[in-house]
Amino acid sequence: MPDQTTTLTVPLFPLPNVVFFPKTFLPLHIFEPRYRAMVRDASQHDQLIGMVLLKEGWEREYEGAPAVHAVGCAGKIIALDLLPDGRSNIILYGLSRFTIESETTTKSYREAQVKRDTGERWRRLSKARKQDLLDTVQRIAERQPLPQELSALMQIAGDPEVLVNLLCSELPLTVVEKQFLLESSTLDQRARRLVELVELQSV
Repeated sequence: MPDQTTTLTVPLFPLPNVVFFPKTFLPLHIFEPRYRAMVRDASQHDQLIGMVLLKEGWEREYEGAPAVHAVGCAGKIIALDLLPDGRSNIILYGLSRFTIESETTTKSYREAQVKRDTGERWRRLSKARKQDLLDTVQRIAERQPLPQELSALMQIAGDPEVLVNLLCSELPLTVVEKQFLLESSTLDQRARRLVELVELQSV
């Protein structure tokens, strides 16, 4: 598949402590009224929700529309458990990175026109880069045990995109570092940045 972009409108779910990556899973508990409405609308439409990271200082404007990072990840609702009191538990599956082009506020929650980013540059990972990544993870494992779930998933992550994004999501990095990884322009760049960040931790 050649590199391509698709423009569409998605509801935005901004959080201060979550960076979502394509081809990973994200469980969420939905309790605020505006996000209950968001999930209800999304589940009746195309199941899509755009996850974005709130910028520093979001606390002052949380009830409104605090600033968010322009690059996020579109996820599809693959499981929805509606609770009797109106709350819900959902699981999102990451589809692709996107960049916000504009926002609208006609509903109780935020919506944005976004440009989704797909294509070969998110599937290609050089052999040398993959080996660097695996060597780095091995060095981490020698210093501290990896989460059992991560170790198990790595054994079956034959897809380079799954491998890189899984590590970006699960390794102990700050949300700022994870946002930096999400904003990479290619999968190979994301893997290189991840190796560099992990190496800095060991200095």
